[in-house]
Amino acid sequence: MAQPTIQPPPEPSLVDAAAARVGQRLNASWILDEVLGLGGVSAVFAGTHVDGGRAALKVLHAALTREPEIRERFLREGKIANQVDHPSRVKVLGDDVSDRGEPFLILELLSGTTLQRLLRRSGEALPLEQTLAIFDAVLDLLARCH
Repeated sequence: MAQPTIQPPPEPSLVDAAAARVGQRLNASWILDEVLGLGGVSAVFAGTHVDGGRAALKVLHAALTREPEIRERFLREGKIANQVDHPSRVKVLGDDVSDRGEPFLILELLSGTTLQRLLRRSGEALPLEQTLAIFDAVLDLLARCH
């Protein structure tokens, strides 16, 4: 009788992997407090520095850390973002590499809500005036970037 093949456990999803990091330290300096967002190349966490300061920490996904081009592009993003002079731009305060070899950006931590939460709260479409104000700010920033 053939023995069953033992399959390794599936890789955790990006959502699960990010959620599992909450409460952990990033280097000796930062504690990851909560997941703020997740994208194709990185996760963004609210974090607290050992000195009590707070920031957003954008961490490259572990699976991508072995790709030199992706690592370089990720770190270059922070330098380029700081060249844009616009009030809607998030300031990049610095960058570092975690104990695990993951590059990360240290960003100003903004207060407020996401567009997704805003839409969920309204239960329907946002009022036209509010929608136009949001997109005016976004498009103005995009124009400044280009």
